[in-house]
Amino acid sequence: MTVAAASSKRKREDTQVLHPELVEQLRSWLASKPDIEEDDLLFPVSGKVPGGVERKTGKMMRLDLQAARHKRIEEVDSEQERAQREESDFLTYCDGAGRYADFHSHRHTFITALERAGGPKRWPGTATSG
Repeated sequence: MTVAAASSKRKREDTQVLHPELVEQLRSWLASKPDIEEDDLLFPVSGKVPGGVERKTGKMMRLDLQAARHKRIEEVDSEQERAQREESDFLTYCDGAGRYADFHSHRHTFITALERAGGPKRWPGTATSG
């Protein structure tokens, strides 16, 4: 996916590699939106753009993690396994080592996994990959 310089945080054209499953989901979603023009914003998630709404994305991630953790704990039948999962900090926003599950950590995890899978070491138009 390529983002025009005018829409990029860094004010230059950016390219992002997308997982093939996400590409298919986006294609299906776009096919259901016949009124979208080529230059329309697909995800106006900032109150700074026309039609955009300011989102609390950090809060969204914490709530999603909380819901996933709750589901993981509740899906086991064994009380011992349930207790182990409750004691674990897996799927917590901040783990016992002080590491956070936020957008920046997900970005670094994505880039690391991409490089380990043989992806580009350097993004087009950037000095470094991470």
